[in-house]
Amino acid sequence: MIKEKDWKFASLNVPVEIHIELIKLCMEAKLFNEFDELLDPALVRLKFRRYEVPFIATVDVQMSSTKISNIPNGFEKLPQDLN
Repeated sequence: MIKEKDWKFASLNVPVEIHIELIKLCMEAKLFNEFDELLDPALVRLKFRRYEVPFIATVDVQMSSTKISNIPNGFEKLPQDLN
């Protein structure tokens, strides 16, 4: 089993998307030893993905009918209309 300290350290250095791409390249190049070494940490990272990148819990939205409006602290103006 991989320790939590180890996968947290790995997640700071290499994004999971690049980790998966490396596994794919190892499989295509028939580097099976490297594939096996990369597979277990990737499975653990994918299993605990929400600890690395948590879901957004709440979103506060304020809207205004005027073109130029006062934006309170903590909010940011979107450059484009979402409609």
